[in-house]
Amino acid sequence: MNDIFIKHTDGNATLEVAEALKQIKMTETNVIHFEKGRYTFFRAGTFEGRFYPSNNTSGLKSVVFPILNVKDLIIDGWDSEFVFCDRIFPFIIQNSENITLKNFNVDFSSPRHYEATVVRADEEGIELKIDRSLYKFDADGGSFNFYDGSYIDTTSNRKFF
Repeated sequence: MNDIFIKHTDGNATLEVAEALKQIKMTETNVIHFEKGRYTFFRAGTFEGRFYPSNNTSGLKSVVFPILNVKDLIIDGWDSEFVFCDRIFPFIIQNSENITLKNFNVDFSSPRHYEATVVRADEEGIELKIDRSLYKFDADGGSFNFYDGSYIDTTSNRKFF
């Protein structure tokens, strides 16, 4: 058994994960143990690759845990909280076997959806109310821009429902 340990850090834990994944031995069962705590993951240090998930726009993705072509891996969070910041993919598991993810909760630093209340809708247009305590946003040139860390999601380049 190849035991790999990640000590708790208050900074970007993405870098620790990248180092741990480099220690995987293909001939053994690997266990990545996280010291119990709250871990935050940011874009800096992520693996970048082209992926085609069925429930998301295909293309270049930034991934914290790229589990690619791996056998016999256990990721044990020891009841930790994993918080993903920016627009990043927590996990991609591809061409792998016998992968176990256990003992952690996943959350995001900001919502992955946006909601508004329709205040008025008539021939002249639509008036929306958006809760500023839930979303960082602004309106610019007829588009809404929602901010998530270093990522901007805008209606100028995609449709929102």
